[in-house]
Amino acid sequence: MDVKVLKQSYDMLTKIVREGAYVNVVLADLPQTDDRALITKLVYGTIERYYEINAIINYLCPKAPKPAVKIVMMQAIYAILYLEIPNYAIVSASVDLVQAIGKKELKGFTNAVFQKVCRKEYDLPKAGKIALEVKYNLPYPLIKLIKRDCGKMAEAVLNPPRSTDEHVRLATRISNKEFEDYYKDYRLSKVDGYFVKNDEAIKKLFKRGLLTFQSPSSVFAVKALGELSGKKLLDLCAAPGGKAVYSAELGAEVTACDIHPKRVSLIESYARRMGVKLNATLNDGKKLRKEWLKLFDVVTVDAPCSGLGVISKRPDIALSYSNKDYESLVKEQRAILEIASSYVKEGGILLYSTCTILKDENENTVSDFLSKHTDFNLEPFDMAPQGQVTLYPDGDFDGFYVAKMRKK
Repeated sequence: MDVKVLKQSYDMLTKIVREGAYVNVVLADLPQTDDRALITKLVYGTIERYYEINAIINYLCPKAPKPAVKIVMMQAIYAILYLEIPNYAIVSASVDLVQAIGKKELKGFTNAVFQKVCRKEYDLPKAGKIALEVKYNLPYPLIKLIKRDCGKMAEAVLNPPRSTDEHVRLATRISNKEFEDYYKDYRLSKVDGYFVKNDEAIKKLFKRGLLTFQSPSSVFAVKALGELSGKKLLDLCAAPGGKAVYSAELGAEVTACDIHPKRVSLIESYARRMGVKLNATLNDGKKLRKEWLKLFDVVTVDAPCSGLGVISKRPDIALSYSNKDYESLVKEQRAILEIASSYVKEGGILLYSTCTILKDENENTVSDFLSKHTDFNLEPFDMAPQGQVTLYPDGDFDGFYVAKMRKK
């Protein structure tokens, strides 16, 4: 194993673990080299096994290692336990990395720990809070919240079905028959999309804008809106643009917003690739724009959320939870929903969605909103006779929540 490869994954893990960066954003900047697959596996794998590795370090190290050295140790332990690379090569390169980051004096200490891991001279807890954290790779307070809110569905959220297949939906200018005649290795999804391998044939159609990668839950949220042709639609939290672009394909006149210029550019690129027109604009969803008051037939809020419905795709969620930050997040969701409601015409639709399953972010937020806005009512839609639905991970859907409200 090359120490230069370990240094690249180490730098990425430092951004994720110590600086709070998102794993998918960090890896998006990784160049297309021969080492890309190994670096990606090291980064994802270390995060996916974070609590297990942390427990091993705590067992073997009476004194907690310095944060910089701990990251070297974490990725080395992951590689020893889960990669098909000789242990001696992993240990040697990892000890060299300790020196490369300026901690030469700790080479002997880290080498001794790595040797114990190779010989499996450690025990993991079999019961209690730490055992649960190791099992689910989440902090115990979050596990408790999920079990409280999800009941018998908690296990599906904590240990969701995993698949290497990708979900795509077709552009409106290609028919299902045309696609199925061209591509045979598919499985139909519950939202009329397809689960496929991300192979060269799929990549070719993607580049031509004839299909796009979009989760079934995201497609479902757009379908919940019903007929969109000719309607003015505002997507307040649109990036990277999947729902906004799909809505435009279905005939809506779309204004798609994000608070970050780079993410507005992502929406514009997405729309160009799919061959649709929309207005992508910079906007802070928590600040009222008077020129938009009662202007739109449809307003959608795919709110910033804890992301617990997509744990299998976002292992960094395990690192980012804190009670204080969670309370702040819920306040932000409610503030955005409050502003969004001001932009809905009489008789118009307000759609609120998240990719999480916690009641405070979902049902409780909508209930709080409706208690203050008697001019809005929940409106039934497909799969949601009460006007709101929580979807749990099932191999098709990710964990997701959708509430559809109509203004009187």
